[in-house]
Amino acid sequence: EKLIKTKCVGDKFVITKYDKNDILQNISFRDDDKFNFAFDVIDELAKKCPNKTAMLHISKDHEERRFSFSDMSRYANMTANYFESLGIKRGDKVMLVLRRHYQFWFSMLALHKIGAIAVPAAFLLKDEDYEYRFKEIGVSAIVASSYGDITEQIDAACKNTNSVKTKIIVDGTRDGWHDFDTEMKSFSEK
Repeated sequence: EKLIKTKCVGDKFVITKYDKNDILQNISFRDDDKFNFAFDVIDELAKKCPNKTAMLHISKDHEERRFSFSDMSRYANMTANYFESLGIKRGDKVMLVLRRHYQFWFSMLALHKIGAIAVPAAFLLKDEDYEYRFKEIGVSAIVASSYGDITEQIDAACKNTNSVKTKIIVDGTRDGWHDFDTEMKSFSEK
């Protein structure tokens, strides 16, 4: 099968070798220690094709949301600025318990931009599971869904560990938790 060579946002990180028939023979990577998905893919696509759909999200209530590459870049910047205002910094381990929330991708991209480490977690964990992960990983912040009893389980785990300094809730409010959906909106898009 013949591949069509096109100019893409990853070209500065990808080395491809084609044969005389333009068939891809080899692929390797350069400067992969400098690669950052949020900056080098999403932000570049936001420049190249800002209005192109990057994500279609359909909520459990069948509410449809479309996000362009420009939207994803902008919301990732706002989220990164928000997280930094809460003290999240490069190297911090941030647990994401966000099920199928679109805010997962804002958070993931923001953590890439900051240089923090995303720790995705399943929503079925119980307090002892969270406690173990908090202690073993050194989780300093958590972004969690308001769905079910997730935040209750996290709060119970936090009583037995002191690593989690910042708790952020999505799609709801809870005492002792920052409200992602309300607070993030006030931060810069740059």
